[in-house]
Amino acid sequence: MNDASHVAAANLPVEIILRKMRIMLRIGIHAHERAPQPLSVSVQARGMIPPAPRDLGDVLDYERIRNYVQHDWPQRAHTDLLETLAVDLLGFIFQDPRIGEAEITLVKPDAFPETEGAGIRVRLSRSAWRELYATAAPDNSAR
Repeated sequence: MNDASHVAAANLPVEIILRKMRIMLRIGIHAHERAPQPLSVSVQARGMIPPAPRDLGDVLDYERIRNYVQHDWPQRAHTDLLETLAVDLLGFIFQDPRIGEAEITLVKPDAFPETEGAGIRVRLSRSAWRELYATAAPDNSAR
């Protein structure tokens, strides 16, 4: 066994979950969507942590993601597409180098009266993120 595989095997795989966070956001292509409307945000992010975590710095911090969505997103100008938000949030999540894959679900619960919601789900690995957005990724480094 080489050193790299020994280190990987010594880490603990963890998935952090944020389910159905509700925020009010100006999102959508229709004129009536210029006003804030409810958006449900779910995140699952998988990564590796030390086998015996001792403090918050050792673990994947879901509160960091929650704070970004709850505090930064409502300050945004109107956004037409859910996909724009998904790409932004993936960029933010992948700032933590320990996260190897993330899945984001964005649902507008009031989009259509005959549905419980309409939205998108995006799942991406870190390597796919780098391939797709290496030069075009939004810069969330200051957040």
